[in-house]
Amino acid sequence: MSTSTSSTSFFTNRLTIFVTVFLIVVTAVGFGIWRWGQSLNYWGTPKALSALLAEDISRPTALGLAPTDFWQTPPAGFMGKSLPYEVRYTVGENADGETLAILQKAATDDGWVADSSCPESLLWCANKQDSYGPTKRLTISLPEDISPFGKNFPIIVSVTYY
Repeated sequence: MSTSTSSTSFFTNRLTIFVTVFLIVVTAVGFGIWRWGQSLNYWGTPKALSALLAEDISRPTALGLAPTDFWQTPPAGFMGKSLPYEVRYTVGENADGETLAILQKAATDDGWVADSSCPESLLWCANKQDSYGPTKRLTISLPEDISPFGKNFPIIVSVTYY
């Protein structure tokens, strides 16, 4: 009787150990697959895009501005090719240039450095180099076809990697 009890106990213990190890392996593989898809922008928000979204200049409502349009790089779709990471929004600019001044002040206060080699087609450019990542690029421009809304004309703010 003791032989059958000990063999049953032995198999029960083995089964418990096997199930535990199996669940740990499945969890680790699942986490790895999630991180792989996230880094390739198949699902979730990649760290590089999160870094752009975390910039103060990427949040116009925090600056007291009301964006008329907000866009960020969408997920690529499974096994698709992702677009370059970018956060872009449109805000209204009045004739006095107050919005541009607000954006420039917020950017320089946050560590962005004005780029003197900014093309004339852009209103303002700036770069930001973090110690842990690639250089970020901020551009403020007019749309190609300027169509005023009210007393304001739209300007486009774009934050991307340089």
